[in-house]
Amino acid sequence: MQPFKKSLIALVILAVLLGIWAIVNRKDADYTPPPRDVVFSALRAAISPSDVGRITVTGDKDKEMVVARKDGEWALPALHDYPADKKFVDELILDLMKLGEERLEARTAASHADYEVDAEKGKKIALADARGKDLWALVVGKSVSGSMNRGFVRLDGKDEVYSVAPALSWKLKTYGDNWSRNWLNSTLVEFNKDKGEDVAKIEVIRADGERFTVEKVEEEKPIEEPGGDKDDAGGQMPKTVKETKWYVVAANGERFEADSSARSGFTSQFDRFTGTDPVKPAPLADYGLEPAYLTLKVTTSFTKEEFKSEKPRTYEILVGAQVPEEEKKDEAPPGPAAPETEASPEPAVPETGAAPEPPAPDVDPAPAAPTSTESGGSSAIQDAAEPPPPPPEPAATPAAPPVAEPPPPALPATELPAEAPPQAPAGEVFQPEAPAEAPAAAPAPAEPPAPKFKTDRYVTVRGDRRIMTIAEWKLKSIDKKAEDFKPKKEEPKQEEPAPAEAGPPEPAEAGPPAPAEATPPAPVDPPPPPPPAEKPAAVKYGARHILIAYQGSTRDAAVTRTKEDAQKKAGELLAELQKDAGKFAELAKQWSDCPSKNDGGDLGTFGEGQMVPAFESAVKELTVGDLSGVVETQYGFHILERTK
Repeated sequence: MQPFKKSLIALVILAVLLGIWAIVNRKDADYTPPPRDVVFSALRAAISPSDVGRITVTGDKDKEMVVARKDGEWALPALHDYPADKKFVDELILDLMKLGEERLEARTAASHADYEVDAEKGKKIALADARGKDLWALVVGKSVSGSMNRGFVRLDGKDEVYSVAPALSWKLKTYGDNWSRNWLNSTLVEFNKDKGEDVAKIEVIRADGERFTVEKVEEEKPIEEPGGDKDDAGGQMPKTVKETKWYVVAANGERFEADSSARSGFTSQFDRFTGTDPVKPAPLADYGLEPAYLTLKVTTSFTKEEFKSEKPRTYEILVGAQVPEEEKKDEAPPGPAAPETEASPEPAVPETGAAPEPPAPDVDPAPAAPTSTESGGSSAIQDAAEPPPPPPEPAATPAAPPVAEPPPPALPATELPAEAPPQAPAGEVFQPEAPAEAPAAAPAPAEPPAPKFKTDRYVTVRGDRRIMTIAEWKLKSIDKKAEDFKPKKEEPKQEEPAPAEAGPPEPAEAGPPAPAEATPPAPVDPPPPPPPAEKPAAVKYGARHILIAYQGSTRDAAVTRTKEDAQKKAGELLAELQKDAGKFAELAKQWSDCPSKNDGGDLGTFGEGQMVPAFESAVKELTVGDLSGVVETQYGFHILERTK
């Protein structure tokens, strides 16, 4: 038994030694300690959100975003101290304060590239207090594969890599060339939806002198209900319901009801009115904002019962001059140069450095001088098809040797000679002289110069120091005249000619028979071709929809749901509508992320090609009144109902 015990002890010792060796020589990739919260709990305990006065995000070698507290608000020093989006900043700080559920993933610097926490791909976020004292810094890497809520980080200056929750990579907004721009609060006007704030009236003042107002009016509409209440005399008591209508009132006193589609596309732009790119603050006149190209005085009211007594608010939106092109575009050649002739001087080109001016009203350019073809002369095509008549024969002269009679000079393509070409005297060779004094032929028109301006304009709100640009597509939605709101009159379709009219002529109309001496008989003219068919009117569709957007499908900072959450919500709303389709407008106002929600999701009418393909295809497959399933586009998930 003694030898057996010794062998057993030796085996135990050997197993222990092997275990120790395995632990000492283990690899980071094979080591996964149980979850714990030690490192980041200590960091969270060291500071509070109110201690943070400055956040700096760096990465991609030379890119940087700095946001700092100024007068109690978050501002962007790189963008003229314009305000940062407070919601973005506060959410990031709270996420940093929640970092936990840490799991050690690696211990060496050699592993940093695998987790994208290295100098090349990692994004460093550093916190400092209001005095500039560093608090702590992290290097943020990629998200954990298969997880939306966990990501890799390491403490700045340390080699250990941790996976933590929540994930931070996508919350740093490190995309594009200007990271600060991603953090800018570009919302110039935002209604208070908690109070039911909505447009009540918009006064429009244009640079060309036109003024008009678009206003909402609540009217009482009488209705008849059989079996309703009766008065003391036994008669039917009138019953009314409130109906909302929109009217346009012009400066000359003209008043008409606004077209619903044009009006909704206009008023829906203002519940969250945003600019595009920030520009340096300056006096309003420097940007053509005073006097403005377009002034919009938007007055709101509160629709929720408990807030109706509050004083309405008015936002004065100013749209100014066009945005100059970039310098390199200003200096671009305007196109092929005209031939340099004394008789055709170069047209003057406006200086590219001139201050921007509001554009002149849209007028047709002055008509160009008529070409010879337009004024009755010949054209190149005519010259090719019909050779010019020979010149008149010259008076009799002594015969000249053939060598002394050159062919006549080539005729201009646009004129015929008034006289015979000059002839050389006998025995001499004719040397034609260049017509020094003759007017030079007009050169082919050069290509129009490159535009000096972009289609964007400057925009601001009276009392707001931010001056931004507004994109062309958004400008088109608000740059309106009173006539744009007049109801569109559908032109009556012309009836197609009856088939009989396109056939052979009636016998009675053929006239008397041809005379007998006419041999052979005159052929009967073929019947005239039928008139060309009228081009069919463009097909118009109508629909209303509920859009459920998600982060990544919209720039709206208020949308925080994930794609999966958006799809799930759209499915829930569809199920609710399948039970009661009458709730469509109510659910659109409550849940839709499209400005059309103010009109119950109504998009008015639109033609082919005006909507993204998936949306248009879904509308075409429906009949009027039908409800679609959940339709996905790049904007999110839609539920559609065809209305026309």
